[in-house]
Amino acid sequence: MWGQRRDRPPSEGDDKLRERRSTYLIQDPYDLDAIQFIETIELYYGMRPICLYTSAKDRFYGEVEFPILTSDLIETSIDVRLDDLEASITPLTDQYDVCGVVPYREDTIEVAAELCELLGLDWNSAETLLRFRDKYAQKSYVHEVDPSIRVPECRLVASADDLTGRPLPERFVLKPNDGLGNRSIGMFARDDLDAALAHLDLEPGPWILEEFIGGVEYHIDGQVRDAGGVESLAIYEYVRAELNGYPTVYLGELLCLTTHPRFDELASYADRLLTATGLRRCPFHLEVKVDDDGPCVVDLGARFASAGGGRTIRRLNPTRPDAYAIAAHDYLGINSVATAPVDWSAYDRARTVLVYGVSEESGLIATVRGVAAVEAMPEFVSWAVKPNVGDNLEPTTDLRGAPYIAELSCPGDRSDALALMNDVRALVTWNVDAGKRSILTAAIGSTARRGRRKTRWMLRQLSRRTG
Repeated sequence: MWGQRRDRPPSEGDDKLRERRSTYLIQDPYDLDAIQFIETIELYYGMRPICLYTSAKDRFYGEVEFPILTSDLIETSIDVRLDDLEASITPLTDQYDVCGVVPYREDTIEVAAELCELLGLDWNSAETLLRFRDKYAQKSYVHEVDPSIRVPECRLVASADDLTGRPLPERFVLKPNDGLGNRSIGMFARDDLDAALAHLDLEPGPWILEEFIGGVEYHIDGQVRDAGGVESLAIYEYVRAELNGYPTVYLGELLCLTTHPRFDELASYADRLLTATGLRRCPFHLEVKVDDDGPCVVDLGARFASAGGGRTIRRLNPTRPDAYAIAAHDYLGINSVATAPVDWSAYDRARTVLVYGVSEESGLIATVRGVAAVEAMPEFVSWAVKPNVGDNLEPTTDLRGAPYIAELSCPGDRSDALALMNDVRALVTWNVDAGKRSILTAAIGSTARRGRRKTRWMLRQLSRRTG
């Protein structure tokens, strides 16, 4: 059944054919990408996951939000202690044949590394995976393996003395060494020492200090196949700005067509960099800056891009098998799925533009305007995140704080795409002349929705217990 689509769900007869049922592990799967993997693996393999939960509170709200997590598509769910993972996993090996781990999100990579080691899984070594959660170790390793690959000069900073004890670059960046989601990034000039020292108080650390790389920033999304074959499947140019006191707020992304003057250069750089990391059979999300000296890595993740990156790859490459199906096959074993060259014709026709909303305040969306007008635009494709009355607002500094993300298709050039982004941003507004009554209504509605979700969850639990 490996590598083939399964046309029926597993039956009791299937279970009797083997002493131990085949399964896989997935951590804290209350996320759209996790749900997509669960559905995809059941479709192709007839295999249900063991869900590992690291927080009882988060598990409760996750199961409320995603009913599939308490359905028959789940083999079983267990609560685990990260400081004694082996004790939780050992009993499972007596009952199940664990075929793999699906680390769909950045903060599940470390647990996946430990699980692979405990279970002796032939996927990636723990050392390879853990470097993807240690920015300094990864960049140092790549430089050691292949010094011809450009990486920024960097060092670890665990204290104020580490920052002041050595000469600083003229401009530099400070970010958490295990950071994710564009979190807690600071950019400083050499004479901004007081501001840099204050930045270290945001998180315990350690931090990575990198030389500032100028130029245009891009991200490259793709899949590393077995034996290190690197497939770049989408390249975007970031549009960022300094807002809310933060230097790298997302405003949007512009798809780089295969005719883009940097396309081949970026794809080649991704190939060399990912090969040097030693990663295999895994999606990747690579952020790169390009200046006069060429491409230089900013960050690298062993996962799909956030906010539906796998779904975007699927739409941009419709002649290939589904991106989640390819990744799932690679997670679970060596296979021959999707070995044909990439057909870029649909990709070049897509001309995708992503527009990110930005909030400068905290609170709730009490009223929202412009949603229907955006949906009526001929360029509109879909909402990756749709703004709704009752949604929480916070000053946007990272991806999680975007009130909306809209996908459009722009037939023009880069200037047309930037103008289209501004049009969307001008149309979508919230809380314009919102009175106390509308704010109260939004708050009540938001509370009521949460209450209804909790009630549905409790009814499902009661139904499962009473058979």
